[in-house]
Amino acid sequence: MTHQVLKQLQSLLQRRNNFTIPSPPHPALPHPKPKNVFVDLSPLSVFLAISKLHPKIGYSTDRINFYIIKKCTNSISVPLSLLFTESLSARKFPDCWKTATVIPLHKKGSTLDPSNFRPISLTHPLARLFERLILKPIKSELAAQLSKKQYGFLSNRSCPLALIDATSQYHLTLSKPKAFMDVILIDFRKAFDSVPHDLLLIKLMHFGLDSSLCDWFRSFLSNRESRVKIDDYISDNSFNNVSGVLQGTVTGPFLFLIYINDLIQSLPSDVYSIAFADDLKIYSENPASLQETLNVISDWCDQWKLQLAENKTVVLHLGVSNPHKDYFIGNAKLASANKNIE
Repeated sequence: MTHQVLKQLQSLLQRRNNFTIPSPPHPALPHPKPKNVFVDLSPLSVFLAISKLHPKIGYSTDRINFYIIKKCTNSISVPLSLLFTESLSARKFPDCWKTATVIPLHKKGSTLDPSNFRPISLTHPLARLFERLILKPIKSELAAQLSKKQYGFLSNRSCPLALIDATSQYHLTLSKPKAFMDVILIDFRKAFDSVPHDLLLIKLMHFGLDSSLCDWFRSFLSNRESRVKIDDYISDNSFNNVSGVLQGTVTGPFLFLIYINDLIQSLPSDVYSIAFADDLKIYSENPASLQETLNVISDWCDQWKLQLAENKTVVLHLGVSNPHKDYFIGNAKLASANKNIE
């Protein structure tokens, strides 16, 4: 049975990745503000980065893991520094580190349905070390540009804080006489796996990342291959990742935050919104404004090639005086949630 599910999941992921991204006119963005991002790849920086690795994690098909890397720190810090520096200077990520082993992580529903699994990519430990060194200064320089409404994968932000802020607003609004509020939980269809690489690079340039780092990320994202692993079974054939930021990589989450940031910042100010990576929640006591915000999100998805899952996007009606207004994405009416599913 495991082998059958593996084949089904392999087929699903391959269909998801083997399509051609259209090349529409790129949506306009404000002029980029250049950032001076210095990536320290010195032997000392590599040494310190290795010292912070957890020895019990890290996976590769050639049996190299973080435990072995930490044991060899003194011997490999200089060679790795030279290798990483050459990679960034040449604006090319090593092809031998572009393979990944995909471990399906069950989300919910039947375990026999491949669509109920999240593909987590296990990449080479040395590639992950390199990503850490690249991401640290980028995150330090660019994180301040991200929306304050984004709570995912950022320092001093978390899912509990997002829930506390949202609950506080619910209480403040619903404490008024005859008050009501509608909450819409937006579901993007395979958001991390669907990000078009060319459009992501436009966002990186908009954030002010220089051309050398943008070219390096272009190489990092392109020509990647993955195999699916379940228990001791590994798929016979690999598939190409022609879109998306790999879930499980070090840089993937932050790249996605950059990609979705202008959507969050463009939402109408009279509607509350909170995001945790690709989980977006909008809420208001004004149904018309809420529908307008839905339209803005839908238009943005059309421009930037993400899809909304209309059948999984739901409305939560709060307040005893709530009129239970209907909301739509295109012609699709959103379902109402009969309980708090947050």
